[in-house]
Amino acid sequence: MIRLRRSLILTVCWLNATRLVGQETAVDASGGFSLALYGEKDRVTVNLRYESARKPADSKIAQLTDLTLELLAPDTELDTIQWRLSSEECAFDFDRDIARSSAPTALASADGETSVTGVGFEWSKDTASIHLPQHQQSILALPENDSTLSVRAQRFTFHTASGLAVYEGGVTVHYGVDGDQMSTDRLELQLDPESSRATEGRALGAVVLQSAPGESGLRVAGKEALFDLSVA
Repeated sequence: MIRLRRSLILTVCWLNATRLVGQETAVDASGGFSLALYGEKDRVTVNLRYESARKPADSKIAQLTDLTLELLAPDTELDTIQWRLSSEECAFDFDRDIARSSAPTALASADGETSVTGVGFEWSKDTASIHLPQHQQSILALPENDSTLSVRAQRFTFHTASGLAVYEGGVTVHYGVDGDQMSTDRLELQLDPESSRATEGRALGAVVLQSAPGESGLRVAGKEALFDLSVA
C-alpha cells in the first residue's frame, strides 16, 4: 500500500506538470514535478524534474528551480538514463523545449565517472546539445584503466546524440594526477555512447604537448594532434 500511495503521488505531480505546458494563465506552483519529453517514435528522451515553477500569464517561458534534466540513452528500448544536467534555476520554454540558465551548472554521466561543471547553460531537445558558456572543469573517465582526463576551458559544448564534446578557449588538459599535459585552442573528445568514457580526441590550434614532470622533459608543438584514449 505504501508503494501504491507513493506511485499515485508521483502520478499527480506528473499530471500537474503536464498542465503547465502552454497555459495562458499565470502559474506559481511548488512541491516537486516530473515531466517526460518525447522524441521520435513517441519515445521518452528526457525526464524533466524541478521543484517549483513560475510563469507570467503572457509568457510561454517558466522559471524553474532545482532543475534536473535526465537524458536517456539513444537507440535503446530501455529507458536508461545516460546523463544528468542539474542547475539551481533556469528559464524553460515549453513550446520549443529549450532551457537557459546563468546559475552554477553540473553535468554528470549516470555512473558519476564523468563530470562537467560551469556557470550557466543552454540546452535544446531538438538539437540534442548542451552548451556551457562559462566552463570550469571536466573530469573524464578513460576506458581500460582507472586514469582520467582533467580539462579546463572557457567554453564547452556537448552533442548528446553523437557523444562529441567540444572545448574552446584556453584549453588545458592533464592526464591523470601527475601525467602528461597539453594546451590548445580547441579540443574535441569522442565519448562512448554506452559507457560515456572518452575514447579518442583531436586538438586544434596552438597545440603544445608536455611530458609528465620528472620524465624525459619532452615538449612538442604543432597545429593539430590526434590521440587514441582507448588503450592503457
